[in-house]
Amino acid sequence: QVLRDEHVVRELDDVRAARWTKPELERRIAQLGALRPAVGGVIASLRSAALRFVLVNDLVSSAVLGPRNAMQLEQLIKDVSIAPPFMLDATLTALGKRLEDMGIGP
Repeated sequence: QVLRDEHVVRELDDVRAARWTKPELERRIAQLGALRPAVGGVIASLRSAALRFVLVNDLVSSAVLGPRNAMQLEQLIKDVSIAPPFMLDATLTALGKRLEDMGIGP
């Protein structure tokens, strides 16, 4: 199964099909909606938002980044190349509230 659009799941050979049932995958795709408002300005992508969330969140003590090649590593570095704050308090608070509303929390 693969995400083709924000709310459309197609049947394909995909590692996610082995990891999650179709309803579980659809729920995870719906959860992306809570993350999308965090993207904007210096936060250019969901990847950047995720990395910045780790850097500013006291609940996260470590993260394992897995770039597969030099280009992906360069992009990760670029995502946080602007000095702190990596995410504004208002953005972090709003993100936490949206995640909580979806049943995701610490």
